Amino acid sequence: MNTYDNIVVEIDENVARIALHRPKALNALSLDLKREIREALAELEADERIRCLVLTGSGTAFASGGDLKKLLAELSERDGPRRFRERIQACFDVLYEFPVPTVARVNGPAIGGGLELSVACDLRVASREARFGMPAVRFGMVMACADLVRLAAVVGPGQARRLVLTGEVISAEEAYRIGLLNRLVAHDQLLPTAIELGKLIAGNNARIVQGIKRLLNENVGASWKDMIEAESRGKAADLHDEGVDASFKGFFERKGRE
Repeated sequence: MNTYDNIVVEIDENVARIALHRPKALNALSLDLKREIREALAELEADERIRCLVLTGSGTAFASGGDLKKLLAELSERDGPRRFRERIQACFDVLYEFPVPTVARVNGPAIGGGLELSVACDLRVASREARFGMPAVRFGMVMACADLVRLAAVVGPGQARRLVLTGEVISAEEAYRIGLLNRLVAHDQLLPTAIELGKLIAGNNARIVQGIKRLLNENVGASWKDMIEAESRGKAADLHDEGVDASFKGFFERKGRE
């Protein structure tokens, strides 16, 4: 693996971990940091060992949002807002489309771009010190459509509207209540829980897991009717694996012996 200035990448067996590493800036999402995330994801995607990815932050924050000083400089350039949005959106989209399942280990504030980064992951585990919010509206900005769709897919349209229209910051307990989090644990249990969840996923058939993720991603916001039609077109059937028959046979043989 390459070495980076703004992130730390580690691999433990078949679970990779990317830690945002700008602790003094509360892991604010500079363009350099986002570029390094994209480069690391490209490296990890080429590594056939990787079955799951855990994304986290160094220090006391997950990601505190955009780097405001650099953000203002970028936005003041000619055609700056459009180019800035394209560059930051590329990071979130690459993470969302990463072929293996991803787990956000949220160890502190996940604000603005930090929230967007977390909902680009498949699952979210947080400690009680975590906070979540999308204050873009307070700065006269709009959350990107793709990220809004992903947020609504996780918490539902009503709660997504609440977060985006009010700009309020909510506690980890409230985030868990509205379905933003899959697990809420004590801070000292955060890393073990994220790793355990990653290894639980990694222990399943890799082709099936990746196929399920792809099918879900392609149908975000779809109705049940759309999902049934997708299945009838063979997308779900394409997930069939030679090992599936053997797995079913083994399951029923074990049940028969009980």
